[in-house]
Amino acid sequence: MRPNPDRVLVVSGNARVKSELESSLSNLGCLVDFSPSRKDGAKKFRAHKQHLVILDATSLGKTPQRLFRYFHRIRKNTITMVAYSDAREHAVLEKLGLDVDALLNLSGNIETARATLNSALEAHRIWMKSLFRKHVAYFTALVLPIWLGLLWAVLRD
Repeated sequence: MRPNPDRVLVVSGNARVKSELESSLSNLGCLVDFSPSRKDGAKKFRAHKQHLVILDATSLGKTPQRLFRYFHRIRKNTITMVAYSDAREHAVLEKLGLDVDALLNLSGNIETARATLNSALEAHRIWMKSLFRKHVAYFTALVLPIWLGLLWAVLRD
């Protein structure tokens, strides 16, 4: 396991979805937090600010857009996914036009679901590395004139 594992929040009351996601995410080296309801999931997300949030399609409720806005308001770079298990749910999810990063199919091949999870986590890692590099460049540019001024003051005498 990596020294800093990714935290994942799974919001689902379905035991089958929970077991499938737990095995897949554990194999990818993630810390998995489970929540049976949206309200409990929102509380856990506020407390831990997980990198990846996976919601079961049956636990979306009446206002899923509000829930996704909440996740992105608390942490801007959170990856949100919706897990579904049959074709009817997929058609409904596509028509909803949710602001999700990916739809996760759990009915078919589990390797496809693992590949989707792995690509989402890898995209998050790449994004975090680029953000770190941007901050290093910014602070270097901010501090460089101070160091040059000190060097000039010391070498002037």
